[in-house]
Amino acid sequence: MMQLYNALREKISGVDFHRLWPGFKPFKFALYDEKNVYFGENVFAKDERFIGNTAIIYNGEHIAIWDAGRSPVDNLDIFAAKIIHEMFHAFQNLNKEKRWADEIAGLNYNYARDNLNIKYKENELLKALHDNFTAKKFERFLALREYRRKHFAGEFEYETKIESIEGIANYVELMALKQLNSDKYLKAVDVIKSELVDIGNLIPIRKICYHTGALLLLICNENNIPFFHHIGETEKTVFELLAREITAVEIDIENSAEIDALIRNYRNRNENLLNNFLNNHPCRLEGEYKIYGFDPMNTVKHENYLYCRHFLAYIDNGEVKFVRKQCAAEVDERFNMRALYW
Repeated sequence: MMQLYNALREKISGVDFHRLWPGFKPFKFALYDEKNVYFGENVFAKDERFIGNTAIIYNGEHIAIWDAGRSPVDNLDIFAAKIIHEMFHAFQNLNKEKRWADEIAGLNYNYARDNLNIKYKENELLKALHDNFTAKKFERFLALREYRRKHFAGEFEYETKIESIEGIANYVELMALKQLNSDKYLKAVDVIKSELVDIGNLIPIRKICYHTGALLLLICNENNIPFFHHIGETEKTVFELLAREITAVEIDIENSAEIDALIRNYRNRNENLLNNFLNNHPCRLEGEYKIYGFDPMNTVKHENYLYCRHFLAYIDNGEVKFVRKQCAAEVDERFNMRALYW
């Protein structure tokens, strides 16, 4: 593992960070597995601070971390770019980024057919804009977005905040990969464009926002549309920075049977998943506990239950406790946990 760490450190040292985002500089990073953390020249036992691929404060310092045991990356250039993605989250944290999404709102996202049908049209337009940019198509894209902001405000706010955090970090990752390996960069952009127009990727919504945010910034960068801003100095999302004078258009919504089926299957799948889990796992804890954290990419909500594929953290008498396995939680209307199953 230390050999991998040193190879990544060398790769990252060759990247011009200022070209990725103004003011961005390298941060220290750690790799870890189930037992150990590899940080600089040091190896030490893993503790509960090291969870997921993200940025944390370690001994008073913002660092990037990566679970190399659960999330191995075969290609060194791609891996280095992903570490830089997490370094950008450290940069956002250090600069007191203000646009973090409410992940509870993400769990409560209403997958309404009209919203998703328009969202899919936006995704098609984004792909078309990257293939062949025109000002008219760009204005149409922004107008569709303004329509959804007006009619699906909560859902739209969640998406655009994810774009402003993860989308920018994904853009930075892509631009780092472009410096490291231009062929891998082109392939990564093609994958993003392909996934954008796959209807099945509309649900759950969070992941596709990484792609829409990144591709929107690539389009702006390639067509001299200003978008750079100082992280931490604005509460405006990337969309709001781009769409200062846009008027919403009235549109005829063409509903897709495929999207209707996607929504129906998603709800049925979550219901079956939770019913099966609750029927086969006992209640281990009852009371009222504040939920402290969960993996938003691997947590679903159905009615008043959460299913967490990887972990759930909660507060018990002021102490943060973790369940590091599949579990389900019953929650009340204030999102306090009332029961926990595993």
